[in-house]
Amino acid sequence: DSDSEVAPAPPPPAARRKGRRKKGGGGGRKKAKEFMDVADQAFAHQAAMSVWREVEGVIDASPSPKEGAERLRSLGTFEDRGEFAPIWQKNWEDAWGRTENAATPPERLEIVMSVVVKSFEQENEARLEAGLPLIIDEREGQQFIDFALNRLFEEAGGEIEEEI
Repeated sequence: DSDSEVAPAPPPPAARRKGRRKKGGGGGRKKAKEFMDVADQAFAHQAAMSVWREVEGVIDASPSPKEGAERLRSLGTFEDRGEFAPIWQKNWEDAWGRTENAATPPERLEIVMSVVVKSFEQENEARLEAGLPLIIDEREGQQFIDFALNRLFEEAGGEIEEEI
């Protein structure tokens, strides 16, 4: 009567050895998702660093503080922002006095960072209202993401590729 026989219980799971690492687990996938969640902020930070380097270059090349201030003011055209340049120009103009009076590079970086982040946010809002792609979805933003993701893959040491 094989119907009345009960199958033997499976053996208990082996106790996990101390110090043994779990393979896989989606760690790489989690890192990639975390990166995508902050891509806009990272791209804005990169843009701010670029503007800040320009500011520092202008200041270093200026023969006097007054001339440096005027040159800084002229940096704020943001022609590369196209139809959204007025947003950037207004934010630059609003912060110009603070930039002029900032004595140290870290102080100037803080001001430039606030201008760029604010401008990114306002431009993205205007783009949404106009039905246009966000800044990060434009060519330069996609290049930034491609570069950063390639770097993430390299740092992950192939973990991500193994899971795919």
